[in-house]
Amino acid sequence: DCRFTIAFENESFPGYTTEKVLEPMLVNSIPIYWGDPLVGRDFDTTSFLSAHDSPSLDDLVDRVVAVDRDPSLLAEVLARPWFRGNAVPPCADTTRILDRFATIFTTPIVVPVKPDVYVDHMPDGTWKVRLEEIDLPNLRISPLYRDMLMSADTDPTTREYIKRKINAAQWLIDAIEQRRSTLLKTSQAIVDHQTGFLQEGPEAIEPLKMQQIADRIGMHVTTVSRAVDDKWLQTPRGLYPLRRFFVGGTVSADGDEVAWDTVRLKLQEIIDQEPKDDPYSDDALVEELGKRGITVARRTVTKYRKAMDIPSSRQRRDWKLPRGGQPPE
Repeated sequence: DCRFTIAFENESFPGYTTEKVLEPMLVNSIPIYWGDPLVGRDFDTTSFLSAHDSPSLDDLVDRVVAVDRDPSLLAEVLARPWFRGNAVPPCADTTRILDRFATIFTTPIVVPVKPDVYVDHMPDGTWKVRLEEIDLPNLRISPLYRDMLMSADTDPTTREYIKRKINAAQWLIDAIEQRRSTLLKTSQAIVDHQTGFLQEGPEAIEPLKMQQIADRIGMHVTTVSRAVDDKWLQTPRGLYPLRRFFVGGTVSADGDEVAWDTVRLKLQEIIDQEPKDDPYSDDALVEELGKRGITVARRTVTKYRKAMDIPSSRQRRDWKLPRGGQPPE
């Protein structure tokens, strides 16, 4: 019902135009606009009154009064196309807006990972784990209810009710403490086994099964599995899920166990250093790994090469180079 609507943005910034200029037009009201000095880039400035086109506030008021008092001028402004060139700009394109909203609501939300356990290198050379305690409140039973339980003035029905609730609360507190204790013991056992990883890096990770940790801390393997599920360990080398430290392996030529992660790293190292004019075949890669004390089958090399998205030797070859060396200058 208003001929004019104040349409002021929160700030005047080039290119910052919101729906405030458009909403009055939808109800046949003329916006008195202030905000984006470049609003004319998308909108037809003759379809509203822009403060940016007036040298002063008094001049803007005079223009509003003039349009208000002249019915033909008022009708002319209302009849003007809203958008420059009578073409809908990208910022007001319904299809693009809907596509944008679809992207917002269909894109998975990535929740930042926070460490549950930290490992510190102690002065004596050992590694010690500690739990993240910031988000863990201190749970306790209110002394008020303990006093009510012991009071002679408390009737038997109330006393029995309080007793049940205190027992349930104590069970919950004990269960939480048991879970924390299990996570601490499990993490420490993992760290004790994987000190090579902490000191030297991923290439020094050792094969480890959950059953080994379960045997070491005297718990069932399913308890260990639940304890490490979705738990993260902050190390000096980065943040890792605890499950990352459970890896299979093979046996080296010296009879030592070698983790599959180590095999993959060695495989990548060999391929990075291979001659580009004559890359190693999978059989040759088996031989190269054997020279480094790692014995694996050809099918294992093929499996890991494909899993690492490494092409075949034919695809890796630089065909611009003749076999046997670099081309003469």
